[in-house]
Amino acid sequence: MCIRDSYIPRDTYEKLPKEVKNFDFVDIETLNVYLDDQKRILPRRVTELSIRNQRRLTKAVKRARLLGLLPFTVQAEY
Repeated sequence: MCIRDSYIPRDTYEKLPKEVKNFDFVDIETLNVYLDDQKRILPRRVTELSIRNQRRLTKAVKRARLLGLLPFTVQAEY
């Protein structure tokens, strides 16, 4: 897989809030902003979060998935 194949242009997503102090795994609406249509976590180059906040986001999403609040995957519709 080439790097260009997995590239996601920033313009495809609406403006995301840059600074979120705390990511709570119960707050599903906030977490859904940082997930794509297949419920994957958006990369840092798209979210433009700091390293610390991107790690906090990842932990919160993974906790929500383990508790069943978020799905692990969504089947693509063709």
